[in-house]
Amino acid sequence: MEHEILLAALASMKDGVVIADVSTPKNEIVYANPSFVAMIGFEKDELIGQGTRFLLGKKTSPTAAQAFRKALGNKLACQVIVSATRKDGSQCWLEITGAPLKTELASTEYYIGSCRDVSSRVEAIETLLSTEIAIEEPVTGEEKGTIDPMTSLYNRRYFEEYAEREWLMMLRQRLPITMIMVEIRNLDRLPGVHATEVSVQLVIEEVARALNGILRRGTDLVTRYDDSRFVTISAGMGWDESDVISQNITEQLDKLLKNMTIDPNIRCRLGVTTSIPDEDQGGIDELIEIVSNALDEAMNSDFVSLVRK
Repeated sequence: MEHEILLAALASMKDGVVIADVSTPKNEIVYANPSFVAMIGFEKDELIGQGTRFLLGKKTSPTAAQAFRKALGNKLACQVIVSATRKDGSQCWLEITGAPLKTELASTEYYIGSCRDVSSRVEAIETLLSTEIAIEEPVTGEEKGTIDPMTSLYNRRYFEEYAEREWLMMLRQRLPITMIMVEIRNLDRLPGVHATEVSVQLVIEEVARALNGILRRGTDLVTRYDDSRFVTISAGMGWDESDVISQNITEQLDKLLKNMTIDPNIRCRLGVTTSIPDEDQGGIDELIEIVSNALDEAMNSDFVSLVRK
């Protein structure tokens, strides 16, 4: 009776639900509820037996895919945003909240994923990113530029406006938001402008390019926060995926800096924070303060490259 009630409950859920058998080599899908069938366009019998890789579309960021595979392989809870390909070939964005599932009826271990179509949110953010935000001074009405001229990234003004909206959106939806602040330690050892040797400007440009290559989801924003710091914000990015992203940034930037400068003391440092917005918190300003403190702690350490708070 309990088994029948559970199946009826899953079938009636508005969110898509997929269950995979993680004991099989490709984590075969063994159940998909009607909402997921309608969401993705494939019939139920076309989904059953497919591996979970089937869920990852061509726009899925490598880090999201890696976090999803890690969660399945290690039987961990996760929350990631991935692209998926519908039967008609169109792309959609799914927010997958997954967790291991073990029943008393069988020794087989399963993984259950609740899938929500967030395509409209991702597309809205992509549209926003393609349009520069004009910020006006209250007295003069003078428009302030929002692009950093050295890196062509958005600057601090744009970031603060954008981040506030993302915070409010995640507050309404009760979803996590991740902020990463990056600084290069001992960058003052280099000359300030382009010369025959590697310069601060060249390093800043290459770091900006690398960060843009790592954070490629539709909901990721990379900005140059000030002369020495970059800050990224990722709506909907949970703890598992942000851990993978942060480690990836550390490894790639340290490799880049090692190849560019040869100086072992010039290395990247990261401050990271992930939270689900709450009305009792101090909003985006509090998040910036937390990630800044985490970065300061990392910058003052000779041994730690990354601090999470």
